[in-house]
Amino acid sequence: MRRTFYDASRFSRKEAIRYKAEDILEKNGVAIYSYLDCIPEDVDDAFIMRGINGLFAESFSRKNSKKSAIKLNSIAEQGYSTGAIPPFGYQTIEAPNLDGCKKRKVYALHPANAEIVEKIFTLALKGESGCSYGVKKIAAYLNNKNLLKNGSRWTPNLVHTILTNTTYYGERQYGKKDLERIYTLALL
Repeated sequence: MRRTFYDASRFSRKEAIRYKAEDILEKNGVAIYSYLDCIPEDVDDAFIMRGINGLFAESFSRKNSKKSAIKLNSIAEQGYSTGAIPPFGYQTIEAPNLDGCKKRKVYALHPANAEIVEKIFTLALKGESGCSYGVKKIAAYLNNKNLLKNGSRWTPNLVHTILTNTTYYGERQYGKKDLERIYTLALL
């Protein structure tokens, strides 16, 4: 059986994953071809060429990821929305256009949902009588009080997501692992 991709880099951007996937496909009689990549017919030469092309694609992807993280962090540091769906309790509104540049959006509190988020943090810190609640108890409390998340019932995972989302603490970080690696290498 033959499977064709437009570009082999679309098959996988990580070489380790590509090797494993191709091995599994090969064992099951599936051959992979690409419209854009010129891969030789010889099996050994094809192995080398796919590896070279894959390494370049992975390197390109990693560099793009770092550039995107730097740009997103810059936008977030300026207080603007990065285009993602805002966290529960927030909404996006158009920012005042002071410099005549591109229209931007900023996060603003969503009045009804912000009260629920505040309640979640209050319950996590001191419950109703000074004893903190866990995520299961907070979810049950919210559901019993009919304080729903956009019409849906709360689960412990949803509560945990809110309690651990750094945006609620005033911090938004994109590509944190990649950026930490960059800064560590720069210090060496």
